[in-house]
Amino acid sequence: MVDNLSVAERIRAFCQARHITVARFEREAGLSNGYTSQLKSAPGPGKRMQIAAAFPELNMGWLLTGEGEMLRPSPQSVGDVTSGAVVGANISGSGNSVSHNDTSTVLRLLQNCQDQLKKKDEQIDRLLALLEKQR
Repeated sequence: MVDNLSVAERIRAFCQARHITVARFEREAGLSNGYTSQLKSAPGPGKRMQIAAAFPELNMGWLLTGEGEMLRPSPQSVGDVTSGAVVGANISGSGNSVSHNDTSTVLRLLQNCQDQLKKKDEQIDRLLALLEKQR
């Protein structure tokens, strides 16, 4: 079920749930002061990445569309597959460091992640445009 709130209203709801001010949200996400009050539509991909990086617990799907839950499940509730220790061990073998030989692998994985995020952002933009047309 999709709520009828705007993205700005969902940001305010998230701030209220987290007991922080909108100004603090903007500051921590690297957004300009008053950004939320001036927000008329969905933030662009760059702003979405800033928000997601600053507030990883925030479900970006919910923020943009109102679908789903406000908060993402914590990594511990998903299981050991997403825990930092396992991910670190997969990257370095020990979880403590990345050797010089693994640097190119890590960079390639990061580039793949960035490419996937860009594709998802484009998909979200298309979905939002379709939703706007239906209003």
